[in-house]
Amino acid sequence: MWKRVCVFLVALVVLSCTARVVATDVTSIHSAESVSKTAICIHFHYPEGWHAGDPLPQKDVQMIQKAKDLNAKYIRFDIWWKDIEPQKDQFNENAIAYYRAIINKIHQEGMDAIVVLGSSGGFPNWVRNLLVSKSGTIEAKINGKTVKIPRGEVEVNETMKLAKESKIPVRNLYVVNGKAIIQAQVTQGFLLEAKQYAAKIAQEYWYLLVYYQLGNELNHPTDPIDWYDDHEYIKALHDGLDEYEIYYKTIVNGFADWSEWDYWLEYWLDRAGSCIDIIAIDHYPGTWSDQPYNHWNELDTLFNIADQHGKQAAVMETGFSTYSDLVGHGEDEQRNFINSALPAIRQKAQRHYLAFVTWYELVDEPWQSPVTVEWYFGICRDNLLPKLGYNDLKYQFSLFGG
Repeated sequence: MWKRVCVFLVALVVLSCTARVVATDVTSIHSAESVSKTAICIHFHYPEGWHAGDPLPQKDVQMIQKAKDLNAKYIRFDIWWKDIEPQKDQFNENAIAYYRAIINKIHQEGMDAIVVLGSSGGFPNWVRNLLVSKSGTIEAKINGKTVKIPRGEVEVNETMKLAKESKIPVRNLYVVNGKAIIQAQVTQGFLLEAKQYAAKIAQEYWYLLVYYQLGNELNHPTDPIDWYDDHEYIKALHDGLDEYEIYYKTIVNGFADWSEWDYWLEYWLDRAGSCIDIIAIDHYPGTWSDQPYNHWNELDTLFNIADQHGKQAAVMETGFSTYSDLVGHGEDEQRNFINSALPAIRQKAQRHYLAFVTWYELVDEPWQSPVTVEWYFGICRDNLLPKLGYNDLKYQFSLFGG
């Protein structure tokens, strides 16, 4: 309790001299949330050799300015565990300063941040020994096809072959020594370390942030954490934040292009509901799902789940990959997606409150994943030149007005 009292007293001083004021009147906040807030995903990568006090890389600044130009009100990005704590109990103060500089720049441009904590692609290598591998296979269904996925320590090449054959996103694989860790059991030691990592984030940034996403697509079958342990991981991250945060909201998202995604959202809410404020989906009709671009019945299901549990709902990722003109995935088709999917979302959001609609992502990132489809979700190319649908996304975002 004394920590929270001290933090609160410090808050009075900090908030009096900062341009950003964290609202504490929950009633007034909800009354202002009449339309969906627009957000865009950016991957910021801590540049090795960057030190506290250095200027931000020019591309980082340009990406933030692009997000503003697109009418995004929020920028969603990861604060990678491996950057913050590359070795157990050894925190990288330069990485901490880098992410603080990113958040401050976002605020200077008139936007706010949503940070993702504990995305599995950002696990440090040293936590591997805190996860217990299991053998065998699991079954998951996508686009009406049942896929058998090996669990345990799986050779990366084997995982990549399966991903390409079955159209599975694998950017967030946790890979150690050439092997992907899939569906492992958590230990109390792992949960304690996850809690301490989240507490460190809150300790450093509590006065700069309100929204935290806990994990990412935990229902994904290639996630390193066993499906039935995900709620424990959610609790650990939440409890870490709670040690230092005063007013904050948590988001948990499921990948809605796998079957039974709704089951897992219910599972998390039944077991960790007090740790979740906003329940969300990631949905990619036309890329990961074979559905038409304007197929958003998943939102109706999400709204029902959110209402039953007294939560808000959000779309934390949607987008379209421009990986090949030859198979209907060029820039012109991305523009068609924008002008079909976003109006469909907006129409549903007019009937039911939707906290966020989030575009994935701002900039192409070739070579960041072994699966080519994942390289080209950006509304800008990797050199920041806009794609054909850039102005369409800007216009569609303006119609949300959040």
